[in-house]
Amino acid sequence: MVRILLFLTLSIFLINCEKPAKTPIGVVDTTKVNPPGKITITDRTGKVWDVTHAVKVYGFSLGNFRFGLGVNAIPPILNPKFISPGEAGYPSATETFEVIGLVFNREARAYPLHILSGHEVVDEQIGASYLAVTY
Repeated sequence: MVRILLFLTLSIFLINCEKPAKTPIGVVDTTKVNPPGKITITDRTGKVWDVTHAVKVYGFSLGNFRFGLGVNAIPPILNPKFISPGEAGYPSATETFEVIGLVFNREARAYPLHILSGHEVVDEQIGASYLAVTY
């Protein structure tokens, strides 16, 4: 009886430890070739992308796709916080940097490009209106 329990326990352990192999990033996923001739890659998030057209028509190399970030990899700025002159962190009059400026419903906004470069989208609400500022 003890041998049977030990065998079953060991079997269950081995079955649970077995993990399916993942397709390496940027490699043709042959399990996804359906219909024949379709070329796919898998990004870092596990999403499968059809790159058949890019490879066959434009001659792209599969290696050029392996560094894709995947969907939603660049987080947007949601409802940003703004500071006014005199508040801590407000730039001095001698500091210069590029911004995207916006005046909407008589409210002015400045979105510094050095911050937008890491986010690319700002979603916010001004009054009753919702805005998306993109870079």
